[in-house]
Amino acid sequence: MNNNENIVQIEKIINDGAGLGRQDGKVIFIPYTIPGETVEFEIITEKKGFTNASLKRIIVESDERKEPDCKFFGICGGCDFQHINYSYHNHIKTEILKELFKKNGDIELGDNINFFASTKYNYRNHIDFSSSRNDFGFRKRNSKHIININHCMLARKEINIIVDELQNIKEYMTQFYIIDFKVSTAGETLLTLYPGKREIDSETIAKIKTLSADNIMLVTKKDISNIKGHHEIKDIYDNIVLIYSQSNFMQTNQQITLKMLNYIRSSIKKGKTLMDLYSGVGLFSLYFADMFRNVISIEGSKSSVYYQRINAKENKINNIKVIQRNISDSLHIVDEDPDVLIVDPPRCGMSALFLKNLLRNKIKTFVYISCDPATLARDAKQIVGSGFTIKSSAIFDMFPQTRHFETVIIFEKCS
Repeated sequence: MNNNENIVQIEKIINDGAGLGRQDGKVIFIPYTIPGETVEFEIITEKKGFTNASLKRIIVESDERKEPDCKFFGICGGCDFQHINYSYHNHIKTEILKELFKKNGDIELGDNINFFASTKYNYRNHIDFSSSRNDFGFRKRNSKHIININHCMLARKEINIIVDELQNIKEYMTQFYIIDFKVSTAGETLLTLYPGKREIDSETIAKIKTLSADNIMLVTKKDISNIKGHHEIKDIYDNIVLIYSQSNFMQTNQQITLKMLNYIRSSIKKGKTLMDLYSGVGLFSLYFADMFRNVISIEGSKSSVYYQRINAKENKINNIKVIQRNISDSLHIVDEDPDVLIVDPPRCGMSALFLKNLLRNKIKTFVYISCDPATLARDAKQIVGSGFTIKSSAIFDMFPQTRHFETVIIFEKCS
């Protein structure tokens, strides 16, 4: 292609956040574009069936285009859609989900997909900074290069206060290859620093203690120590208390998490047994325990199981059996026929063999929570093929301004 021919109309946005256009039968992927726009592009890499390109000029602009609010947008790799009106993100993410279900699952979702919006900014309760010898912050898009960030518009204000303070002790903070921020529903902060094999001297420790974080931890190859405060923070969802620490997974957007909990509660029926797989520190097991006589909760992480048992005691919930087992092909769940099964697997989804064995149980309602619509669609094909129908589907905008979202599919066993 020569430069005079590098003009294309954008058809849609795909799962990785880039706009897709076609030229002479070849697919062109161009980030930071919007469906309906005509753009000029610059080729980055050419492959046999597609071209990766960058946006050079907008010839016909979408009515949905806006000025990004963040000065780092387009440089930092964290956000994908700040150039698009937030009201249009619903359409983009819904279309991505529908297309992936058709492509990976051979399933038509139709138009009855619920969408739960979030506040546009200041929602993230957890972010990680990476560092180099001279800087710390986020990585540049498709690069290992570190961009210094003094304020993240996605992060909760409590995190940004600490981020701003780090600029004053920059020479000390570049000793840590990961700088991890967490904030609880009540606004308590936990800062965790990972120096790898580097030795951290007393002067650095003294500087770190001046930060306003409520709790600061140092995690080395040999030891975990508290520099300030303690190593736990606490979330509260309605009346359920969840205590956790630096290594435990919690949903990123607390506002959307509560909407998701309420949606699931309204979609399932009370029964004898709830089974919760990949259960973490017990969010779903504890929140829905009042609806069931027994709850069976299975989680691989020893730390998460430890906190889940603490959380059950803290909430005075006695009908949960917590099992510490890695969920893999070798795990066989027998003699359990749950009324409701909840799974919240990692991004890779569920193992086909494990899912096949799991589906041999007499499950009435299967609730699948996923942060990756591609693997969810793949697994949905197997679930539907085992005699389930999709009762409802919902997108929860857990990660506004990014291409990512959380999906909840409720499957019902055909009678």
